[in-house]
Amino acid sequence: MEPFSALAVATGVVTFVEFSSKLISGSRKLYRSTDGRTDEHDDLRHITQTLSAQSQELQRLQATDSTSQQSHDLRTLCQDAQRVAAELIQVLDSIQLEQEGTRWQSCLSALKSRWKEDHIEELQRRIDGFRQQLTLNIVVILREEVYSSRSDVGGRLESVLKTLQAHIQENRQWGKDLIQIIREQYTNDLNYDSSIFSRSNLGELGLQVQADEFARHILRCLDYKERQDRHDRISDRYRETFEWIYRTDTPEGTEGIGATWDNFSEWLESRSQLYWISGKAGAGKTTLMKLLHDDPRTDRLLSESMDHGIPVVRAGFFFWNSGASVEMSQHGLVQSLLRQIVAQCQDIAPSAFPDRWETFSLLGLPPNEDLTWTELLRAFLRLIEQVGPSKRFFFLIDGLDEYQGEKQQLIVFLEKLLTLPNCRVKMCVSSRLWPVFEDAFAKRPSLHIHELTLPDMRHFITSSFGKNAGYLALKAEDPEYATKLTEDIAQKASGVFLWVSLVVDLLLAGLSNGDNMNDLEKRLESIPPDLEGFFQKILDSQEPAHREHASQLFQIFRASSGEIQSPLQVLTFAFADEDADAILEATIAPLDPEKLEAKIDRFRRRLNSRCKGLLEVPKRHLSAFSTVEYLHRTVKDFIEDEDTWEKIKNTAPKSFDPNLSLTLSYLMLMKTNIADNIGELEALMKGFVRHLSECRSDTSMNVRIKALDQLDTTLVYLTFKSSKNGKSMMTTLADTHLGVRPHWTHIDQIVDGWPKHRPRDFLNYVVAFGFVWYLESKLPSWNPMDRDDRLVPLLLDAAYVYNTAPSSNLRKLLPYPYLSERDISYARGLDMMRFLLDNGADFGEIFEGSTILDHVANAPKHKIKPGALEELNEFAILHGQSPAKESHKTKSKRASLSLFNRTMTFAETSYKYQSQLNHAYLGPRDQNVEDDEKSGRS
Repeated sequence: MEPFSALAVATGVVTFVEFSSKLISGSRKLYRSTDGRTDEHDDLRHITQTLSAQSQELQRLQATDSTSQQSHDLRTLCQDAQRVAAELIQVLDSIQLEQEGTRWQSCLSALKSRWKEDHIEELQRRIDGFRQQLTLNIVVILREEVYSSRSDVGGRLESVLKTLQAHIQENRQWGKDLIQIIREQYTNDLNYDSSIFSRSNLGELGLQVQADEFARHILRCLDYKERQDRHDRISDRYRETFEWIYRTDTPEGTEGIGATWDNFSEWLESRSQLYWISGKAGAGKTTLMKLLHDDPRTDRLLSESMDHGIPVVRAGFFFWNSGASVEMSQHGLVQSLLRQIVAQCQDIAPSAFPDRWETFSLLGLPPNEDLTWTELLRAFLRLIEQVGPSKRFFFLIDGLDEYQGEKQQLIVFLEKLLTLPNCRVKMCVSSRLWPVFEDAFAKRPSLHIHELTLPDMRHFITSSFGKNAGYLALKAEDPEYATKLTEDIAQKASGVFLWVSLVVDLLLAGLSNGDNMNDLEKRLESIPPDLEGFFQKILDSQEPAHREHASQLFQIFRASSGEIQSPLQVLTFAFADEDADAILEATIAPLDPEKLEAKIDRFRRRLNSRCKGLLEVPKRHLSAFSTVEYLHRTVKDFIEDEDTWEKIKNTAPKSFDPNLSLTLSYLMLMKTNIADNIGELEALMKGFVRHLSECRSDTSMNVRIKALDQLDTTLVYLTFKSSKNGKSMMTTLADTHLGVRPHWTHIDQIVDGWPKHRPRDFLNYVVAFGFVWYLESKLPSWNPMDRDDRLVPLLLDAAYVYNTAPSSNLRKLLPYPYLSERDISYARGLDMMRFLLDNGADFGEIFEGSTILDHVANAPKHKIKPGALEELNEFAILHGQSPAKESHKTKSKRASLSLFNRTMTFAETSYKYQSQLNHAYLGPRDQNVEDDEKSGRS
């Protein structure tokens, strides 16, 4: 059976599904008609006759192709549609409005009065089934046409693609259905052959252009702003060290300490799969891994290996425990490696994402940024398995100990990559000498870096001192002591390069101050040989006047963990260090660029002098968006140790609250108009609310109230302020998202959430976060005459937020996407409802046609946590109010409305779709038939 013929038959079903909505939408015409009948009677009969004729044609076609599952499915679909159509005709013939009624009553006369509730739900399921089956058939038909690659269907294929693309633009649900069906077919198929689309009528040149465009879309989806952060922050200070890694002999000067290692250069040229670089904390593992990642000698040795005729695809990843969450996760690892591979081999992007390639090829829908973890992992494994026989993969993965998750799980994943069948995967990994890694990698080729770096340390110390005038003078005076000083430092370090670096900086400061040999000797002897002791000495060396401020800076930094813009940005940190009154008194105006630059540089100096380099800002390319991080992972471990942290906190006044400092910082970022678009502004709003939510209850009430007041004032100004194109953010939203109300709290309209319930003003927004203290401060100023009316919608918001189900996808389920799981406090929600009820709100008040409890009872069930209504009813009874019920009438109304909404969504574009398809595949139609259809639709 020819696919295009089958597709033409399928369009008859589209026409029927369109008509199923007319029964409901036509209830308004039924209400207005004089005899209780409408033109839809004749229209439905015409459609039924068409379906019958198409079924007969399908039987004839099936006779010549009796094995076609596709034609059998379509015939079944037509027959089912005919039966439902017959039911509709029978109901329509019996409908008469015996008396005047409301529009809702007229709709019920067409549905509820003729069918029972379960009959309505059954019809709804059947219509949904028609839509899903029809969508699947269209995908199959299109795929068959791509397979066939016949020259005579090129024009028709192009026509159907344009038709589908236009249809998807008009009906998002239709597009979601198509994409979902395509995606489901590849869920478990790692060996999908995406080359079938190479045989389409685009031609080689056209196909290549399309594939290149697809690869660019995929690369954008795989990118993330922190992708290069860790690599770029690794110091180049030790640039001339670790040269021995590319030599075949043991580093000079390490023979006597029993250093053993498997030669790395020989391993690169071998077929051995994994090399483990291990060592003490701070020994220089990451610096060595950066050298291996960047140095062209790595590529050269790989190209000279035993499989030298096979191209190498190389990728690297640096875990970073102090960075953003993506930098310490398996998700980030896979996403980064996948992006680097696709960037080097863009032609294999369709193999990695076959479902997205198919939707892009057939429907013109580019992949968006919503790549799930499952999708990333499948794409990564699929790519390696399919491309593995023709290429070699070499992965450099640093800092396995900094992975934030179960370490054994990560090891199992890496081992799986090495054992993929018919694949050539080679990797070099690094970690601390932890038992879990020793158990996994002890029998693999490896080295302990702290056993091999003594010559590197001597070189580093000599070259660092050699640039200092004080040291050169000392060396000229006593060369033997200068040599001894270098050796003493190197030996005391015990292979820990970080310790050497810190000691050299300390002694250089002494040399610049004129220290003599005795002074230097005393300094070196006073330095603990371990990093933890050294860090404590650094903290103890703070000037007494700076210790309180240093404590505040450390607390602000730690309170920002898990930040929206994590790691903490310099300008955010600088504003958090400002005086509260200065921020509250600041006007809404952009910062002068020169003043901004001066402010950032001044803060960098303050941070360094107070925290003694334990928190650092990159000196190169310093900007407002540069990030602040711990000097090293070992510093984080030390500072956040329970005992150390308690000492640091106790140094600052008890009244200090780092979350209030960060709240005001986000307010100042909004005041200075640092956000360029709605997305950035929303991120600042989330940061403000998160930290305000986490402020201690004893934190200055007056400052918190003023901060919320100024949030409202600032955002009203920013969202209505005209931009360079003459439009405000709110105007842009209103143009692109119909129904957005003119207030900044409605920015969340662009995010999926509650379909109808939205914050109406600033107070509703406040209620969503349970800021009872703010309402307490404002309630006395309200006009008693309209107080109750203002309380009712606030109670509805409080009830919704309290009863929303928490989940990993919380952002999509909540009416306020600014909320995250850590921001939700059900105890706070109860406090808000209790406060509102105590001040005159009533669950029984009618609001928008229903009581508050009935609104919650009839909300979409997937958005409400289990048992929510029962809890709310108990709460109402405790406050002497009546519980909610979902009546049979409400249930029936909801079922009928659900049918109405779902069929109407599908029906809006179905006729256009049918007409375009029929014109594309069946040629010009009989004019009389066309006129009849137009008459029926008029």
